[in-house]
Amino acid sequence: MPERYLEIEYRPIYWAHHLRAEIGKTPALAAADANWAASALLDLAFSLETRIGNLIEIQRQTDENLRVVGQELASRSEIESLVEGGYAYRVQDEAALRRVIIGLNSLVVESRSCFENLAKFYREFVRNYFKLNNQIPALRHFANLARFHKGREDRRPAEGYAEQADHREAGRAHVHQRVDPVSHSR
Repeated sequence: MPERYLEIEYRPIYWAHHLRAEIGKTPALAAADANWAASALLDLAFSLETRIGNLIEIQRQTDENLRVVGQELASRSEIESLVEGGYAYRVQDEAALRRVIIGLNSLVVESRSCFENLAKFYREFVRNYFKLNNQIPALRHFANLARFHKGREDRRPAEGYAEQADHREAGRAHVHQRVDPVSHSR
């Protein structure tokens, strides 16, 4: 008897489908869209799709476990005296607390990976649809994405990503330089 497998339906977010639908409305870009599957865009889009889905689920699970820990803290009358006395409280549901810590760590790691994949996607997108090949260095793509954070408190971490990407792309052979994501100057 041949082996049989259960296929599980996966419901993607379809963010790239909306992008490609808009591209299809512009004849000059629609011609370049024929290269989608042959370019790195297909894999990068799938990676982004997966990471965005992961981030949504990580947030949901972390929120769920934070509620569990919060309910425990709200039910304990001694919390105020522990805070005033400078004492620690040992959470009874250690599994929920560990899941919060794991969730927060995962949120940071997945966010960073999503940001890096988005910068690569941006670079490939510009290369594929606007034929700008290597005219824009990879570091600029991180800086361009970081510009969207202008004026927001979380702008500094985006600058750090640009700095680290420069270091990795230089093959760790060059000393990385700080980049101003707004002016793109080193």
